[in-house]
Amino acid sequence: MYVIKGRQEDLPDELYSQVANYRHKILGERLGWQLQTFNYAEQDQFDRFNTVYVISRDEQGNISGCARLLTSTQPHLP
Repeated sequence: MYVIKGRQEDLPDELYSQVANYRHKILGERLGWQLQTFNYAEQDQFDRFNTVYVISRDEQGNISGCARLLTSTQPHLP
């Protein structure tokens, strides 16, 4: 397993796109959350310039998990 972390601007565009697709797949399809998605990608108001992403990938490079770290000094998930 490989772990990558960084803000959206620090991540390669293709990787951030894969994260948004992964979130759509897990949150929308698997868990059935009602989300606004575009082109099978999940992104919302909490994906800001200072949001930090922690992404795990398997040996084949597939995303196997991700976390979105939000600051508590701005609006955040309850």
